[in-house]
Amino acid sequence: MIDVVRHSIHEILMIQGIIDIILFLTAPKVFDFLHIPQLYLGLLYILTIGAMLQIAFMSVLAILYYLDRKKVAMWLCVMFFIGNTVLTLVSIDLGPAYFGYGYTVSLLIVFIASLAVIRNEMDRLDYETFMLQ
Repeated sequence: MIDVVRHSIHEILMIQGIIDIILFLTAPKVFDFLHIPQLYLGLLYILTIGAMLQIAFMSVLAILYYLDRKKVAMWLCVMFFIGNTVLTLVSIDLGPAYFGYGYTVSLLIVFIASLAVIRNEMDRLDYETFMLQ
């Protein structure tokens, strides 16, 4: 099961990464076609990375819910809420050049934390499955 979880998260990141690269390469032409100022390209890029991290974080949450680790999942969500709130307020204070960074950085932090949590849960899975019955 550990290998399946690792493979699933890897697949999600690879597919989303490929889609992000295609989006990054085509975005300037799409912006020109839609008459959107190129000024917003940076915001699109950082929010696209944030969306990739959010999909990865949500996949880890789905695994935690499947393993009935609701309390751990809740604390990760609280961590994301607090981090997103604080870092978004900081990025707003820094000005328009930093819009989107609060969201993306908070997701990066919580995704790394969720990977550590899921690794710990997977290490204990065999013991809790067979020894605590």
